[in-house]
Amino acid sequence: MMPKIFRILFCLVVVAFAPQAWAETQIVKINTSIGAIELELFPERAPITVANFLRYVEAGKYDGGSFYRVVRMDNQAQNNIKIEVIQGGRGIEEAEGNFSPITHETTKQTGLRHEDGTISMARLAPGTASSEFFICIG
Repeated sequence: MMPKIFRILFCLVVVAFAPQAWAETQIVKINTSIGAIELELFPERAPITVANFLRYVEAGKYDGGSFYRVVRMDNQAQNNIKIEVIQGGRGIEEAEGNFSPITHETTKQTGLRHEDGTISMARLAPGTASSEFFICIG
């Protein structure tokens, strides 16, 4: 069972953007039970990924979502490549009702890096990302 702090429920997702007139960045605010997380999205650099995330926001599909997985250095002994992330979204069991998976945009294509605080869509393999996302920590 995850510690209570990592079972954060989304209270509200607020998006400040004009769908067809994107600026260089878009700001998304996730209000949680322990405070707000402000996300900066880069639609000009990762248009497929940003559009995917925002369609879930616009459809209200993250309402009532949670952060349900924490990956730390000490809980992934079987992995050759180590990561540290918190994963959130609708939840694994809520896959029904998702939009179609998106084409994979690599960090090489976008120039964006998985650094501390970066949000990215979670996937099992290239081309399988849908609703779940993670935020890099540490």
